[in-house]
Amino acid sequence: MTVQAEAKILGSSNIIPSNTLTHKVSKFNENVNSALFTALLPNRLEQHTNIPLNYLLTSKEENKSYTLKVELDGKELDKLAITTNKLGEYPLYFDRKGNYTLKLSVIELGLEWNNIITILEYTDDLPIIKPDHSSLMLYLTPRGQSNDSIMRDSWMDYNGLHEAKLINAYFSNTNGWLEDDNGTPYLSLNSGSKLTIPSFYPFKDDPTKISAVNSAMGSGMTIELDFEINGVTNYNAELIKCISTNDRGAIAVGFSITGNTATFYSAQKNGLDTNGNFTNENVLSKLNLVEGKRIRLSYVIEPNNTDFPLFLSYVNGIISGVAIYDTNDSFVDSSSTKAQFICDSTSAQIKIYGIRFYSTDLQDNVILNNYTASLSTLEEKQNRFDSNSVYDSSGKIINYDIVSSEGYKLEIPYMTIVGGWKTDAKNDKWKMLPKDSIG
Repeated sequence: MTVQAEAKILGSSNIIPSNTLTHKVSKFNENVNSALFTALLPNRLEQHTNIPLNYLLTSKEENKSYTLKVELDGKELDKLAITTNKLGEYPLYFDRKGNYTLKLSVIELGLEWNNIITILEYTDDLPIIKPDHSSLMLYLTPRGQSNDSIMRDSWMDYNGLHEAKLINAYFSNTNGWLEDDNGTPYLSLNSGSKLTIPSFYPFKDDPTKISAVNSAMGSGMTIELDFEINGVTNYNAELIKCISTNDRGAIAVGFSITGNTATFYSAQKNGLDTNGNFTNENVLSKLNLVEGKRIRLSYVIEPNNTDFPLFLSYVNGIISGVAIYDTNDSFVDSSSTKAQFICDSTSAQIKIYGIRFYSTDLQDNVILNNYTASLSTLEEKQNRFDSNSVYDSSGKIINYDIVSSEGYKLEIPYMTIVGGWKTDAKNDKWKMLPKDSIG
């Protein structure tokens, strides 16, 4: 089925056609309760596009429930609880180009719908901005999740390696798998519902040292958390954490996020002081957070192969903290209670837009690129991309005409130094440079 609209300009004979939408409509009538299943989906789409799959099961029987199985290239994606004569929508998202075979099955009636979807390469004027997928230990994205899913309490890792579980969760138009005003999907946790990842222990091996057991370790680690916190009732409560305690009750290693702070701990010097109080000497990073704002928090642990290995913290792609950790320090979780990732909404509403763990230390340009790719709209991505396009044609020297308030719409802050400049170390002569020559 091809759909196209035309518009005639007033006072003119010109007719402007719209873009053409090509859909495949499949119908099956097996004379089983006179049921008819219809699905509607564009055949050709660009990558990095949210794709709504619309479906309808019509029948003489009103409000009867059936199970719809969704498969992609022979692999089961989901099972949905559908109701007769009620239009449903299932979100699809593809970040890789190619041809995919989508199959829908109404299990109880034996009705099937098959379609080949062609995902085209992204062709917008904006350069392709996509997150890094290499060296992923864990990647959880809410894309493709639905409150209508029978398996809505389960959240599978993008690579199928780990399964996250929702505990005491309830699903409605304000909770569970939702979309924000820009159509960006997220997981909403509220009223004590929790998210855990039972099989995932990121600090089982020290990411900064070569491991005889795990050859992938030793290249550092990157943690990226995309979230928003609202309605905090207890600012001391740990809302998002992956942390453990040692036998003395002190924090061993990991991170903890409350309603207004994010703290990361290493293993060195953790313990109790003479009064039995926990010492904060192993705090590598402590950042203040803003409630009610979507935040992408990134931690980068460099390998322990230099005299000054770094621990870096980023907020929304911008470096916000740097610490040098001791070469004798450790990020391995040696406690009996292994650090497990947990989100607990007892004291606040938590929105989760994505979770990523890498077995390498991502560079700052990759961190920024990941943040840009996570933004909801093309306009936001374009603005972020433009704000970092500040080099001249050589790609190595900053063009200060671009970043100046007069020459650039985003008015990037910069500093001009006016004063003497030492130009020749041999005779100690000084020369005054023009005002705008140094940024």
